[in-house]
Amino acid sequence: PPQSFPTYDSRPAEGLSPTPPPRVVGVGLLLERNAAEANVARIVELVPGMSAAKSGQIELGDIVLAVDGFAIGDLDLQEVKHLLKGKEGSVCLLRCLRGNTPFVVELKRCQPPANYY
Repeated sequence: PPQSFPTYDSRPAEGLSPTPPPRVVGVGLLLERNAAEANVARIVELVPGMSAAKSGQIELGDIVLAVDGFAIGDLDLQEVKHLLKGKEGSVCLLRCLRGNTPFVVELKRCQPPANYY
């Protein structure tokens, strides 16, 4: 005998409107690894108008050591990208290195400018 499946009313509940899921966004930086520095994630681009560039604390060539407390040396760049992204307005804590000087930057995740794409 055929299985019967329950039917569902797809209309929103009375007085409620569907809430879209939170947008997943980043901080506006592009990282690169090379063969000579396999465990180093170096910043090679800052997206104008996003929090990494607007902070004034990050420079091209800085090395990212950790994202939100997670050391990234052994992670591939896709995994690092996943750590950098989050809910719009959430805070991302980067531990970086410039020369021999470590520093920490707190950035808010945000939408890229409309003209970026």
